[in-house]
Parts: sequence; C-alpha cells; structure tokens
Amino acid sequence: MKKYVGLGLVVATMHSSPVSALPIEVFDWAFNIDGIISEASNFDPLPLITNLDADGFGTLSWSTSVAGFHSIIGFFDTEFAMDGIYWNEYADVFGSPSAGQSWEIDEPLFFGDIYDNVVVYSALDNRNEVPIGLEEDVSLALGWEFSLEAGQYAEVDFLLSNIAPQSGFYLGHFDDGVIGDSSDDLALFLSSSLSIQSLPVPVPEPTTLAIFGMGLAGLLANRKRLIAS
Repeated sequence: MKKYVGLGLVVATMHSSPVSALPIEVFDWAFNIDGIISEASNFDPLPLITNLDADGFGTLSWSTSVAGFHSIIGFFDTEFAMDGIYWNEYADVFGSPSAGQSWEIDEPLFFGDIYDNVVVYSALDNRNEVPIGLEEDVSLALGWEFSLEAGQYAEVDFLLSNIAPQSGFYLGHFDDGVIGDSSDDLALFLSSSLSIQSLPVPVPEPTTLAIFGMGLAGLLANRKRLIAS
C-alpha cells in the first residue's frame, strides 16, 4: 500500500455537465533545485510559494535573481481516489517542450526510474513509460535548465489543473475506471513556465538625490572659483 503524505488535491471528472469533485491524493512529491533536494518522504517543507485554490489547483512558484546556471525539477505522484485502484492509470504528452525544458512520465515506486532521475541524477529522460495500453501507476515530472546574467530575474511556475491548457507543452495524467473507454476519464494536467526578465533599475531615494545634488553644486562652485582665479 502506498503511503499518504498530504497535499490533498481535488479533481473533477471531465464532463460537459457539472459533476461532484473527487479527491486526488498526493502520495509523494519532490523538488531538485540546483542540486538541493526537498521531498515529502523526509517531511521537508515545500520549497515553493503556493497559490492553490480550495480544490488544490493552481500554481507553485520558485524564483531567483542569482546570476549563473540553474536547474529545477518538480516531481508529483498523485492518485485519483475513486476505488483505491492506482494501476489503471495512463498518461500522455501534449505539444513540444521549450528550450531548456525536460519531462518524464513513469511508474514511481517499483518499476520506473523517475524518482531516481529527479533526486539522484538531476536529469529527466523525456520518456512516457505509461501510455494508454500500458496502464500502471503514474507519476509526472517537469524540469528546467537556464542561465541568468547579472541583473536578471527568473520565475518558474508549475501549474496543476483539471482543465487542459489551451496551448504550450504539458503532461496529462488519466484514470479510467474502464480501461479502453476514455469517455469517463478523470484527468489532471501538469504544465510549467519559465520567465526571465531584467530587474528594474533602482530609483534613488529623495535623500540620496539631495546628497547627490549638494555634491554637484559643490563641484560647480569649485570650478567657478578656479575659472575666476
């Protein structure tokens, strides 16, 4: 039996008409940020700022302004709490990853190497090992590698949603009570974005401007005296 570690998420079944929400349980998560590991199994605090709604959907964000090379990988092992069965899940890949982006879909505990790739090797293999037709337990991971110059700022967002993004690259995690019939699938979508921007130029405070003005006035006065002499 898999161990429950918290971070309860909720997902709605994907129908055109409103339906009651069904819970998703996050059995495990891990983040590798510049080689520093935070993971649920060690009861580490989540190293990201969360902006999740009451159902558990929304964004998890990390940012840095430190110049140099950076890498971040987020790993999520979630289960659809329908009937306690987790080996009838599958996943799919949508779109094309951006430059510097990596991904992986795999069985998280026994057969797959996704967890080791996140916390040991710091590299994802860009493979889906649990497509439809090879249903098993599913976990998802997305990562970024990028470099910052002095004066730049980066923000990485991970988005968990039960609604597929309209564009871009994302992973889909599905649970079907009847394998082969996709009409009643439960769905969770994981996407991620990287934004790199220039830091704003700091505006001098009024006292700083006043001191600068006094210094400039003094230089001009000295120059006038030199010219007069």
